[in-house]
Amino acid sequence: MDIVCPHCETSYRVTPESLGQKGRSVRCVNCNNVWFAEPPQPVFQADEPSLAAAAPSMIRPALDDVVEIGLTASSRPVWDQPLDETDIFNKTKEPGFDTGAPHNTGFPDGPRMQAGPSIVPPLDPKSDFNGGQDIESLAARRTAQRQMARRRFGFKPSLPVAICAMLAVIGGLVVARHQVVRILPQTASLYAAIGLPVNLRGLVFDNIKTVRETEDGQTMLVVEGNIVSTAGRLTEVPRLRFGVIDSAGKEIYAWTARPNRALLPPGEILNFRSRLASPPADAISVTVRFFNRRDAQTELM
Repeated sequence: MDIVCPHCETSYRVTPESLGQKGRSVRCVNCNNVWFAEPPQPVFQADEPSLAAAAPSMIRPALDDVVEIGLTASSRPVWDQPLDETDIFNKTKEPGFDTGAPHNTGFPDGPRMQAGPSIVPPLDPKSDFNGGQDIESLAARRTAQRQMARRRFGFKPSLPVAICAMLAVIGGLVVARHQVVRILPQTASLYAAIGLPVNLRGLVFDNIKTVRETEDGQTMLVVEGNIVSTAGRLTEVPRLRFGVIDSAGKEIYAWTARPNRALLPPGEILNFRSRLASPPADAISVTVRFFNRRDAQTELM
């Protein structure tokens, strides 16, 4: 049997045994409303053939009233002799019965069912669907609309045009690589990987040598080389940074040295020489580069 919450009209299917003979209080899971649910009324059987034969005509007016007060199909009583639906919903009065007055059927009133919202979406008046239009006409119409939209918003570029545009962009990135690296320094490694290193300082190292010498019984690591100006202007020469590398490729020691000159004219060469006393025993090589802002932040830390 079904019980319905009188507050939110949520329906639950339970067994009559769970309600007992006198009914019990139940709680709605949806709205937490508590109400008293009664067990279903017993169905009376006709003991005599005469009563069974007279049952349809005797209960027809009562069933008319039951339908009018909103009983659902699941709560209608079941009778031994089936009734014709046309007789149940027929409003014609029969002789000897007054259907205008309400009748007490002995059954509890069920919840009145209300019509819910339609689940069919409304038809869009702007849609292309037309009941009198065939598929071919609709397809031709949509094709014409797409062509009109393509002409309105411009032409579709062809493959040669796209290739030429891509080559133009790549050429611009190569020619203006100094400006690109100045704005995006992280692209310097990308240019170096394709064989186009970018030097924003305008200074390059040349002829770098590393030798070990002994002076007064002490081992000295000597690093010397040249700094060449490739810029077309007077260039400032920053400090030099030297790093000692071990066999694992890790920098194990570093030191800095100032060049002999702070400014270098275009095309000139500046010699440098630096020595490290008692270098690490596992030193394999030495790297030389200019001191930068990252090195300054590392010293502060």
